[in-house]
Amino acid sequence: MHKKIFFSLILLILLAGCTLPGNKVSEDAAMATKVAEIIASNVPPSTATVMVPATLEPTLPLVIEKTLPPTETQAPAETAALTEEPTLEPTAAPTQAATAAGSGVPTAAITPLVTATTGPTATLSSNDLRTVLGTPTDTDPMDNANKWFWPGGVDNFTAASWSNGMMSLTGLTDVAGWRLPQAQNSTNMYTEMTVKSGECSGLDSYGLIVRVPVFNPPNQGYLFEVSCDGQYRFWKWDGKAGEKGTATTLVAWKASDSIVKGSNAVNRLGVWANGSNFKLYVNGVLLEEVTNSSFSSGFFGIFVNPGPTAKYTIQVDEVSYWLNPKP
Repeated sequence: MHKKIFFSLILLILLAGCTLPGNKVSEDAAMATKVAEIIASNVPPSTATVMVPATLEPTLPLVIEKTLPPTETQAPAETAALTEEPTLEPTAAPTQAATAAGSGVPTAAITPLVTATTGPTATLSSNDLRTVLGTPTDTDPMDNANKWFWPGGVDNFTAASWSNGMMSLTGLTDVAGWRLPQAQNSTNMYTEMTVKSGECSGLDSYGLIVRVPVFNPPNQGYLFEVSCDGQYRFWKWDGKAGEKGTATTLVAWKASDSIVKGSNAVNRLGVWANGSNFKLYVNGVLLEEVTNSSFSSGFFGIFVNPGPTAKYTIQVDEVSYWLNPKP
């Protein structure tokens, strides 16, 4: 290998002597570049790095499907569809460096969650779904990214990091951005996460995305979200439909007393997806049942959806799932 490099260098020096005087500076630079390339080509490759599949997601669509009619118990004022949300994709990628500590993404002073009646370690009522279902099939305490191989760092939509036993997820645009772990794909599963809302207001929101048919790219699925002002909604995203993808409202924004609202509030969100039936839970209380058969199975993840707060950040303390639950 060393002889090969040596002869290559000699050959380049001889060739360089044949150049015209007026081109000496540029030719010398070219020769130096070529020498560097030859040397580099003979250096053994470094150990391959295993990359976690990307979880960049499409933005909300320019054209939204017609909102489903409200149910009889839904007030007319609560029939707002996804057109309330900004629907244009970002005009520029974030300027933050993916691995730089001073990336400009707020790390948010992360403090341990205060014990609350809604937390998984608190004493739960006998009719709380978590009590009824018993021990989860699997739980990620979110101490770091390692157990379920969550993707970290910064992408075009979100920034994810871990500190003090929690995952901090920041929305970098005005559309929903999500991260998926390498966890269970199923047709019948209850998924639940415990979240601290962070500093927020209005429709700053977060939630679970479930039934993502394809892990990479994750451009389809159902989203259940809760807002800072105590509302929830359920919608379907199909990034393959239409020019920019299509979002369909299945449950429009609706207030619930079961949601702990305001900044730094702790809530447990759960989705039980079984066949074409979906049950939506907050803090162990059933909010609503929805039927839709667009996606029959898939993966799950978590998302953040900034409203009035730029770079809105949530802190995720635990994610659990029950496979084929039997209450």
